[in-house]
Amino acid sequence: MEHLKRLSVVLSLVVVGSLSGCGGGGGGAGSAPAPTLQSTNQSPGGFWTTQYTLTAGPNTGDTVNAFAVVTENGQFYYAATDQTTGCVVEAVFGQLSVSGNSISGSFDGDTPPSLNTPCAYPVVPETGTISGTISQRSEMTLALAGNASNLGPNTFSFSSEYNEPSSLATIAGNYTDNGGSNTLSINADGVIFEQDPTTGCVTNGQVSVIDAQYNVYSMSLTFDNCTGTSADLNGVTLTGFASLDHRLSPAVLSYGLSTSVDGVPIVVVHANPKQ
Repeated sequence: MEHLKRLSVVLSLVVVGSLSGCGGGGGGAGSAPAPTLQSTNQSPGGFWTTQYTLTAGPNTGDTVNAFAVVTENGQFYYAATDQTTGCVVEAVFGQLSVSGNSISGSFDGDTPPSLNTPCAYPVVPETGTISGTISQRSEMTLALAGNASNLGPNTFSFSSEYNEPSSLATIAGNYTDNGGSNTLSINADGVIFEQDPTTGCVTNGQVSVIDAQYNVYSMSLTFDNCTGTSADLNGVTLTGFASLDHRLSPAVLSYGLSTSVDGVPIVVVHANPKQ
């Protein structure tokens, strides 16, 4: 299990750091502002980005870029990285709900032992609650209060890329992974395959359309044949969400997946360019 603990943070740190181009409002530690309630529930669905500055600890002044994907029914993943160190600040998954324009929910994932000491080992399993407000397809404010850290409230901006239609034909193709040494393939039926020549890991999975109106897919990956310190991944299945960013050339497949093995969180967030 010690190998698994180390592996979970390595996966998070390496791949969360590949997210870039985040923008939006800033934020700091604290409680979400009291919402002004609306009678119509706002939709939480979207690609949401934000940027803020660390205000305490040894990395004070570092810029953090964060990115959240939220489905229409409130499932989400959120990843944030310190742009100076390239290390993860937090990577969590959860479920939120909206009443009027008021957000509430819960999350779990992993985080370094201290918010301001990224890349520390081992990671700390994180659980907590979400609060905030939303103006659908425009702006969202979130505060995450967990057992290991407190983030926000931070203001997120909506990306219109979420409104691109999704289909298996659109997402099918080959994607460069692991800095160019691996290729992740998605067939026309959504079947995923990848093999890592270094670890021996064979990855099989599936991508599926959630709602053809929006650019978010469900995704799962299962690992087998892994050797060395990666052997703890054998038989492990991670699930989450994927999207295809058409604004970039080549297009980039972004996905966030998670699972828990014997209480140890494994969180993977990738951004892979299409070949």
